Amino acid sequence: MMLDSSRVVRTFGVLFGILAGALFAVYRVLSVVGGMANELVGKAIARYSSFTGKMALENFPEDKALYAKVKGLQATVLPALDVAQPIIITLAIILVVVALLCLILPRQIAQVLVAIKIWKGAVSVQPESVECACEKVSKPKFEFSFVHKMIAAVVALIVILVLLGISFANRGIPLESVSEELASNSENFVTELKATFQKTKGVGITPEFEDSEIFDYAPKKGGFTATLKQDVDGCPAGSVWKISSEVKGLFSKSLSIYRKAPADTACAKILPNFKNIGK
Repeated sequence: MMLDSSRVVRTFGVLFGILAGALFAVYRVLSVVGGMANELVGKAIARYSSFTGKMALENFPEDKALYAKVKGLQATVLPALDVAQPIIITLAIILVVVALLCLILPRQIAQVLVAIKIWKGAVSVQPESVECACEKVSKPKFEFSFVHKMIAAVVALIVILVLLGISFANRGIPLESVSEELASNSENFVTELKATFQKTKGVGITPEFEDSEIFDYAPKKGGFTATLKQDVDGCPAGSVWKISSEVKGLFSKSLSIYRKAPADTACAKILPNFKNIGK
């Protein structure tokens, strides 16, 4: 019985392709799980950044335990997913390229494996009645034609570009990071604004913000706007969150704070309780 080298290499190519498909499936599952975890963490951080959320953390052990689990998820699981996903997608792409080469250039791949002594080549086995088994080692004959090289290179390049585009199309700033930054800055400003009003009966403060990769802040007296710099989980770049204030009354003054979130419903997940922040 003679084992055909090309057929064996093609078989390995199919196996590599199946393994690559399995890795892609794992990658997609991790992407879905990561997206759900990001959304959960973002909502929890937004909830517990509000006044009522802080009160709950101070008074209810259940909320403390839940928030601790959320922070643990943010600190351990989400970073692990961020590390695992690129590794898995890279391995999948490599396997796809190897599988394509095995299917397109099986004879040449077999010759290379024989040349580097990874494989002994085709083996001829005598019937059971014969006592000896003879090995036939094929000598490497490199016959890579220009057409074969171009086909393999073009196919591999197209596959890599497509897979990289698919895998990184939805990657960006994690939702919980966006939620945490907007909630923290908004909460801190509203708290400072109220404290200033209690002392001066005015809103004569202009907030200051550090440079951010997420938002473009435009501070003004008694308020600010935060403009999203890039798409985040369906919320488009250019979406604006705004806080403004004014003092009403002549003898008995009162502070009115206005909060305006983007009209796009896809942005609601970033900070669901923005209109109540600081209350």
